[in-house]
Order: sequence, then structure tokens, then C-alpha cells
Amino acid sequence: MVALATDVVENGHKWYVCTPMRALREYEAGLAIRRLPSIALLVVAVSHVARSQSVAGTVRDSASGQPLSGVVVQLKDISDSTLARSLSDEGGIYSLVVSGKPSKVQFLRLGFRPESRPLLKATGVAGLQLDIGMAALPSMLNAIQVEANPRCSARPDRESARSVWEQTRWAMLASIVARESNPATIRRIAFQRTMDAGGQQAVRQTVRSETATGTSPSFFALRAAPDLAQRGFRDDSAGYQRFYSPDAEILVADEFERAYCFHFARSDNKHGGQIGLAFEPAQRRAGRVDITGELWIDTLSRTLESVEFRYLGLDAISEGLGAGGMLSFTSLPNGVVMLDRWKMRLVGASAGSDDEATTRSGGLRTYHTMREIGGEVANATWGDGTSWSSPLGRARIRVVNERGLGVSGMAVGLVDTDYRSITDSLGYADISALAPGPYSVFVADTRLAEIGVTLPTGTSFSARRGSLVLTNLTLPNAENFATQACIERGYTDVRNVLIARVTQPRGVERSWDDPRNAMSWRAVRQRAGGDSIVATGKVADENGFVYLCDALAAGERVRVDISSRGKLVASGEKRISERLNVLHLPFDFGQLTDDGRTEADLRDLGAVAKIGGSVRDSVSGAAISGASVSLRDTPYLVLTDSNGTFAFPALNRRDYVLEVRTSRLDSIGTLKRIQLPLNRNNSDLLLFLPTERQIATAMCGASGSTSNSAAALQDRITANVGVLVGRIDPVLLSSSDTMLVVAEWRSSGELASAAGLPATMQRMVAAPSPNGSYQMCDVPIGVKLSVSLLGNGNPFPSVAPVEVTLTSLNFVRRADLTIVKPM
Repeated sequence: MVALATDVVENGHKWYVCTPMRALREYEAGLAIRRLPSIALLVVAVSHVARSQSVAGTVRDSASGQPLSGVVVQLKDISDSTLARSLSDEGGIYSLVVSGKPSKVQFLRLGFRPESRPLLKATGVAGLQLDIGMAALPSMLNAIQVEANPRCSARPDRESARSVWEQTRWAMLASIVARESNPATIRRIAFQRTMDAGGQQAVRQTVRSETATGTSPSFFALRAAPDLAQRGFRDDSAGYQRFYSPDAEILVADEFERAYCFHFARSDNKHGGQIGLAFEPAQRRAGRVDITGELWIDTLSRTLESVEFRYLGLDAISEGLGAGGMLSFTSLPNGVVMLDRWKMRLVGASAGSDDEATTRSGGLRTYHTMREIGGEVANATWGDGTSWSSPLGRARIRVVNERGLGVSGMAVGLVDTDYRSITDSLGYADISALAPGPYSVFVADTRLAEIGVTLPTGTSFSARRGSLVLTNLTLPNAENFATQACIERGYTDVRNVLIARVTQPRGVERSWDDPRNAMSWRAVRQRAGGDSIVATGKVADENGFVYLCDALAAGERVRVDISSRGKLVASGEKRISERLNVLHLPFDFGQLTDDGRTEADLRDLGAVAKIGGSVRDSVSGAAISGASVSLRDTPYLVLTDSNGTFAFPALNRRDYVLEVRTSRLDSIGTLKRIQLPLNRNNSDLLLFLPTERQIATAMCGASGSTSNSAAALQDRITANVGVLVGRIDPVLLSSSDTMLVVAEWRSSGELASAAGLPATMQRMVAAPSPNGSYQMCDVPIGVKLSVSLLGNGNPFPSVAPVEVTLTSLNFVRRADLTIVKPM
């Protein structure tokens, strides 16, 4: 098994964290997340003949007759090996196909007595219909037949605990089978957090997101079960500590069951209505890091809720500070069981800071840094149309100028994350699917973004699950930012500023402590009468920044040369045209090394790439100005000009993922994304964005027509109708079946108006989805709509109505509703 590995270095302590997330391929995103085709669960062949046969049927509760979803159905041969397996859906229906010699069909579900049916030789039928009734166990503690683990000490609850453990394995097996038989497209989020000294609050964090498709698990362990059982959950090698976390495959494995003993955990307030199954290693070995913990099961719904574990075999301080982790599971109506959240808490000694716990021993003080590393599934979509979203946090940020007016078309982001948005016409930027924790807001000035610099705003907030954060910020001034940077570097007479940045290619690692890697710079004034040196110096900033803050006159042309080991490695020219000027200097061929790579090899790595093109309307071909074009996982960002064009003039040649955002795409939570491969100039890209008609048609279809022809698309405008979308924050899941979004407007016909009669009230309603989003199709254009929320037929008193008007030029609008106090 393969996983991403992350170096974590802070305050002198170094961890090598094997995070259970798979590296994923990025796909181009259009209007919506790509859905996989529906998966036909027809599978199973059961007979003692070589040719393919099928078994299908329905699984029901034998007492109530209700269909059972999430039942693991397995075909077994005479040696008890699994030939095929599937999962019953929301209607209890299963279907299997296999070639081989199956001898029985097995049915397993948490909280129900297992069932097994023998299979006879084929009698000429093409398939077998096998409907099954499963009996619910009166109590989760009812024993099913299990074998005792002779390595465990005697306890009165061992047998019952092993029985519950066996059932729990079925639930975890369901999460594995669900990926095989009904794969999803998921968006998942990975985070790294530094915790405060008490280990309760995150003081800073990084967050990254990725999209997985097909049968990729949401998260998975790096080591296989036999290795973990034999070698433990940590490696120590060459100064690195590698920590490991279990996953469903590990916990369901026979090796794990043989290596651990089980008993019932004490109930607590945190796990009300749940039964806890504690596990601990059957044998401890010196120097081996192991885990102990509990699995928690909801006794009413009979579903696996979470696994919580702690590391054993660490120093007493680390164990006392809670080094360990957590896995969370969610069960969906279509029978899928999904690992939706996980995290690991790591504790280690370091040099010390205000964010670290301290201990004293023998007059010495030791500092311990606490970090959390983990991830969450933000949303998932299945081929059968089922979708699920986590109730993560959201932020609505308004950017205003010095006069308090909203600034449109401004790129807003959160530091050390992938979260980005574009402000709309009123200056609002919406960011969703926020992992809990602290965030700092930046805005992107297109000049500074060219060299990978963003403008800090001084605005920060903490996101919470299921909550909406509202905040305002005043747009910072890029010139003032540059002036302050010069003052901090000792300049007193700051006039025109030139900030140059030299970047090195991927694949060339530079140690700034090594004097061989020292770089020097010189600024040369270029004039008709000859060049003259303005200033020289050493590149002291490890990020490659060079600041020229005086002696620059408007209109003159300046060249900046970068040298390393006596060789010119980067050079660029800039005309001083304004108070703030920037210059990006990619390495031309990188650092010369002694590892066998030639200068030509390094030149290929560092060759300058050019990325540019235009952004256009996908129907008319008209240029789209003000679109944000950025390079994923870099701060580089530009806005398209009046001709829709953009350019990144000088970049190190490498793989990039280009993302295009507009306020209209942001309003429906999507963007345009394409991959740009290594070793290729992409200087003439033509990027087409969906029009409002296409957005509306993708949501609702053409008004009054099922056709997607150009004429049918025009119907939505000629019919004077548009689309209203939005979200309710926070989401009240317990009341989702009784909540309605209502749009009301006054309508008066010509006769009524002539007669002086009052206007009549018209309304449209929409039921929000489980994640709180809603949409209304065929909403009238040109009238003022009042959007409000009803619960159990009555207005929510804590929700202020939102007024919005759709127009023929802006007929896809967003109207979010905020619940101040949950009912």
C-alpha cells in the first residue's frame, strides 16, 4: 500500500508522518462534479459449474419486513475463500456475478444474526433468486459463535466483547465492499495543525484538498495488517519517527484480531447511546509502539460511529498529552459505510515556544510540541445519484475600499490553504467546506502575485463545524505594503520600489546553510550611453527576494542578474513604470551539483516556461475580463484584462494545475481547472467558461423544454425566468424534513392595476437538501423577491428575509439564509 508521506519540522523536532491519504489525479472540472455512471450490481454466479451464473435477491428484517441496506453479501467456495461480494442497497436489493465454484452465500450486518445459504449445482437456470430475512439480535451483547483468543487473560466479558467485535468487523467490511461495488467521487481535505500548550485549540494550520474517483478509499493506512502486528505503529530510522494509523482494512484483518484482546469500555457523556468496545494488545514487547483504544457503536441505529486510539510505548509525557488518533464512520441510506474523518495527534520534544507544553525533570526543562494531522471527506457523489456533504464551516468575507464600498473582482484566500474565492459585485466572497480551525485572510494584488506574494489583511477567524463566519476587511494597499517591507530592511528614503524574486526549479534542493549555494545579485541601469551598476548584494532571503528601494527613477530600465558559484543563473529586465514594480527570475539551469547530474539535466529542470492565453464565453466566444487565473498550490495569480487575456511570463518548467474563477462560478461553488504537463510551453491556451444560460440549463434544464438546442437555451431568457440558489447556515439536520425556503413577490396584472386593485402575492417554495443547499427554477425576472425560511409551516423568527432581484443579464442569483439562533 502507498500513502503520502509528509516531513514535519518545527522548532528543531522532526517527524516523518505517514498520513493515510492517497495521492490523487486531478481532473478538469466543468459545471459540476463528474459523476460516475450508475453501477449495475448484477453480479454473482453461483453454481458448481465453470460458466458464469448469478445470484440476486432482497434482504429484509425478518420481524418487520423492512428492507435492510448495508448488508455484506459474500459468495464463498468450499474452502471459505471469498469469490465475490457486494452490498445491499437502500431497497435491500443485492446482486452478484462470479465465475468459479461457490458453495454458499453469506449475509452479514452489524446488529443482526448472520445468515448463510448453501448453493446447489446448476439445474439449467440462468440465475438464482434468493430472498433472505435476517433476525435482529435482541441486544448487541447477544453472543454469536466466536473462538476465544488464548493469548488474552480471563475476564467475564471477554466472550460477549468478542461477539460484538465480530459484528463490528462486519460494519468495517461494509465500508470496504461499498468502495468495490458502489464507488463514489469524493472531495477530501487534509490538514496539519499546531496545537496550543493545552492541546485543546489549534493555533495555526495548513489545509489542502483533492478529488478522488473510482474505488480509491477516503483514507487508508500505509502498512498492511501483518506488518503492524509484527513491527508496531512507529518506525525510528535516521532521525525520523514514522507514525502509523489503522484503517478499516487493518481493523477487519485476522492478524489484528489475533494480536488484540477485547472488553467493554465504560460509558461516558461523550458517547451517549453508544456501546464501547475496548481493545488492547495481547502481548507487549519492549521498544514496540502499539495502540489501545475503543470502538463506539450506536445501539439504536446499530451502526459503527468511531474508533479512538492512543499510542503505547512512547515516553510518559507523550502518552499523558494524548498521542493517538481517531477514525469516524458515517452510514448512508444507500447502504454505504464511509470513513469520513480521521486524525492523528503527535507529541514530540523540541526547542520550545509559547505554543508548547513544558515539563521539568532534574532541573531541566523539556518542551513538547503537539500537532494534529488528519483529513475529512467534504462531499461524495455516487453513480446512483446519492450525494452526501459534511456540515463543515463557511465564511462570507466582504472586501471594502477606504470609503467603505465593496470591491468586486478581488481574489481572496486563506493563508496556507487551497481556499480561494472572488468577490462579487457587492464585494462579498464566499468560501465553503472549511475544516475546523484558525484561518488568516489574504487578498491577491496581481502585481505581487506574479512573484508569489500575497497581501496580508490582519483579518483572522476560527471556523467551526456547521457554522457561518461573517467578516469585513479593508483592502490593503500594495504600495504601502512594499514601502513597509523596505523600511523593515533599513531603507529610509523609499521612492520607487523594485521587488525581484529568484526561484529554483523542482528537483533541485538547495541548503541555504551551505556556503556553496550562496547567490549574489547586481542591479544594472541600462542606458543608451552604456550600462552602469546601481547596487549589488547577497541574496539573503531564503525565499529568493531582492529589494531595490531607492535610486530608481521612473521610466528607466533596470536589469537584475543573479549569480551562483560564479555563473549567471538568472537574469531579467524591468522598466520602472510605477511606484511598485516586480520582476520574477526563474533559475535558468539551477544549482550545479555533485550528484552526477549535468548542466544540461539541470537546464531541463529549470527551463523557463510561459503560460498564457485567453478566457472566453463558451457560446459567443466573447472575452471575459476580470477572471482570476491562478496556479494551484502556488501564490501566483493574475486577472484577465479587457481582452480576456492573461500571462505568467516566466515560470520554472514543471507540472502546474491552472484554475480559473469568476464571481459567477463562485456563486454556484465551481471553477474551471486544467492540468498543464511538465516540459511544455502553454503560451496560447484558450479557456472557455460556461455562460449563465449553460449554468441555468445544467441546474434546471431549458425552460419549458427538454432540449439543449440554442433555441431552447434562449427560452429561459425569453420566458423571463431565472434560477435562484442558496444555502441555509447552520444546517439544522434534525429539522430538514420540515424546512422550506420560500420566495415571495408581488404581482399585479394590467386590468387589476388599471382598476386600482391591490397586487397579489405569489410564491415559490423549495425543500433544502440535507447539506442545507437549495435551488429554485423558473423564478421570475425583474421583480423583487423576498426569500425567507419556514419551519413546520411557520417563519423562523431568527432568520431575516433576503431581498434579491434577477435580471436578464444576471438571472442566476444566490440568496443565503443565516439562522442566528438554532431553534
